[in-house]
Amino acid sequence: LLAGCSKNDLANKNPIDFKAECWSVPDLKVSSKYMIGGTASHLGKINTEQSYFNFKTLEYMEIDGFPFFDMRGSGKITGGNGDSFEFNFKISQSLIDQHLVGKIDIIPESGTGIFKGCCGCLDNIGRINDNELQSFVFTIKGSLAFD
Repeated sequence: LLAGCSKNDLANKNPIDFKAECWSVPDLKVSSKYMIGGTASHLGKINTEQSYFNFKTLEYMEIDGFPFFDMRGSGKITGGNGDSFEFNFKISQSLIDQHLVGKIDIIPESGTGIFKGCCGCLDNIGRINDNELQSFVFTIKGSLAFD
């Protein structure tokens, strides 16, 4: 699942910062799929119709006696001009305060347009959106490296 770039791979390339402010809502056609919107560096406005993540596993677990969901899956982020990259993710969501933290690994060779040849490991921090049922708000930060 975590087959993106290792930190050593990034050291041999010229990494550039990446940041996205996102929201997601359930896809009414597929129960495990969420559509992503927002804005991202190097992408501008995210194309919500072509950006998504799919949960492949959702398991209950305890960390230091506290309840969490361990969520894993894959997805794609696409900009308004069609440039995109695919990713795998692993996220832990607190069942007490609904906050989530995780990692996103870009799938090598999945990028198109300006993301062709990119790889990277990104941090994901967010929470359930208090204003909309079954939706999330989150920030993605990290570095991208290119061949």
